[in-house]
Amino acid sequence: MAFIGSNWWIQMIKQDYIDQIKQLLPSFLQNQRWFADSNSEIEISSWQVLKQDFPALVQILVQTPKSLYQVIVSIHEKDRNIHIGDGFFIGQINSEEKILDVYEIVGDHLLAKYLLDMITNTNYDSQTVRALGLEQSNSSLVYDEKLILKIFRRLHRGTNPEVEMNEALDRVGFNHLAAPVALWKNDDFDFAYLQEFLAGGTEGWALALTSLRDLFASGVSPEEAGGDFFPEAGRLGEMTAKLHSSLAKAFGVYEAEPSQWISSMSTMVENIEDILDPELKDKALDLFSKLSSLSDVGASIRIHGDYHLGQVMRTDLGWFVLDFEGEPALSFDKRRQVRSPLKDIAGFLRSLHYAVEVSKMNQDSLQDQEVDQLGLEWQRRNRNGFLEAYLSSPLIQDLLPQDPMALQILLHLHEMEKAAYEIAYENSQRPNWLPIPLGAFSKLANQTFGK
Repeated sequence: MAFIGSNWWIQMIKQDYIDQIKQLLPSFLQNQRWFADSNSEIEISSWQVLKQDFPALVQILVQTPKSLYQVIVSIHEKDRNIHIGDGFFIGQINSEEKILDVYEIVGDHLLAKYLLDMITNTNYDSQTVRALGLEQSNSSLVYDEKLILKIFRRLHRGTNPEVEMNEALDRVGFNHLAAPVALWKNDDFDFAYLQEFLAGGTEGWALALTSLRDLFASGVSPEEAGGDFFPEAGRLGEMTAKLHSSLAKAFGVYEAEPSQWISSMSTMVENIEDILDPELKDKALDLFSKLSSLSDVGASIRIHGDYHLGQVMRTDLGWFVLDFEGEPALSFDKRRQVRSPLKDIAGFLRSLHYAVEVSKMNQDSLQDQEVDQLGLEWQRRNRNGFLEAYLSSPLIQDLLPQDPMALQILLHLHEMEKAAYEIAYENSQRPNWLPIPLGAFSKLANQTFGK
């Protein structure tokens, strides 16, 4: 695999261009899903020329009070006949002789091909390039349906967990990954990561929504409806056990620290106390404190950290795991903290609930009561299928509590923690979805263990 530094192509470009681009960036950044510091003042931390001749290519690192972001811009002479994707025009700057158009690399297919050649240090001569949609924290480009380049947007010093986890899992033989190809980095930052593209694959989220659409259209039980997700839920459980076993092998197994888990869970709830009913908050904090009374909580390992239906993909070869970067808002050090593998399991189970609730929003063929009942049956069936396959795997027995009640309690608390995280996210990003995690959190906080 090629590991490309960033010194050999540094050339000078007019500082005046950068000063003008800085004035254009705030309005552009406000509309980017990966930019989390809306209305913040920005400064240009550094910049470097990747291609000097027009159309030029420049990497710009943008500093806000909270974060450092990577923006890669192309600069074209005005009125040239080029194809640029919608939403990627940044603005125009003036040179001494002409007006120049400035675009973001993800929409500029011509220079996206140049970027691939630069990173691989080859003349790859790609024929097609397209941007993946719906990403929130990074941007990805697909070349010839064979390679995918993930451009890291929010930068942290050191090795990106996406790179670290993929490389480590590849070394220990976990083969449910897209094969690594090249890394663009310098001594301080990882900028982009190139892997083989899983052509023809379908995300678990899309498969779950299709299964639910078929369920609501038919009105029959989940096992009788077309597109039953249950077999896939079992396969995902098996693969997730392999994932956790491989992570333990790659990074080691550590003694659990329940006190740190309690602190993390409690902080998550305290961060949303303005949204929660005070009585509900107190119930949650009281439940979290019960963790300290458990004598058996299993072990701690490195985990995926952001595991859900959207992070797994089904291909003809089976299931693959995507996106090991973890929660983007956290520092690399926090993302590397070891936790119970049940934290990942809780994230996946919460996404089953999300799939049901989102699907219910988009259907009108059944009465609400019928929809609720079918959705509950679907969630229960696939939750049980996933858990049965995962928990029965011999690969992870040494990582989990041996006492069934302790395991149930620990999983329950991690689901509450995840729901609290979701409340904070939805309140900030998708307020119309806020009732989904709020309802789940309330139910979890009021549930009696063992029932």
